[in-house]
Amino acid sequence: MSAHKARLRTCISCRAKSHQNQLIRLAAAESGGIQVLTKSPLRGRSAYVCARSTCIDTLGTRGRLERALRLRVLPTTLTQLVNELQECFGFKTK
Repeated sequence: MSAHKARLRTCISCRAKSHQNQLIRLAAAESGGIQVLTKSPLRGRSAYVCARSTCIDTLGTRGRLERALRLRVLPTTLTQLVNELQECFGFKTK
């Protein structure tokens, strides 16, 4: 029996290493936007973030998301992404 390697990824906000399935995957879309992926159907540039409020809030600080995706992220796109993630995980009250 061969040992299967754990797929560890690093959160771009807090730099903590976690198993790939425990993180949210953000991928650069062909249209120039950002997609949130639950499975891994897309290949190419992606970044991972913890499903914690503090990590989602600091997603755009220091250009980490732009650097990881090698993509220019507009402030409005970043704000929309953060709001959607916060609502999805129940961090933001309406």
